[in-house]
Amino acid sequence: MPEGHTIHRLAAALGELYGGQNLHVSSPQGRFAEGAGRLDGQVLLGSQAHGKHLFLRGPSTATASSSRPTPSARPADAWVNVASTPSREEGAQP
Repeated sequence: MPEGHTIHRLAAALGELYGGQNLHVSSPQGRFAEGAGRLDGQVLLGSQAHGKHLFLRGPSTATASSSRPTPSARPADAWVNVASTPSREEGAQP
């Protein structure tokens, strides 16, 4: 697991290098296929780190009729938490 300062540096680099561009994301080994699918083809609007968590911001894919509350004051954007390992719920081995 990378340390927090590494994640913060990566967030800054991702925003600087790929901000405003269409992302082409894959999961060659299949461990992160669901997350890669959520990011693939999206425009990177920003990146941010909180502790050891890396978040990427892209356009929301939610429809206007969605009843889910938006997590921020920017309802047109969606944040994705990029994990370095799959969660146990996703089948990770302890």
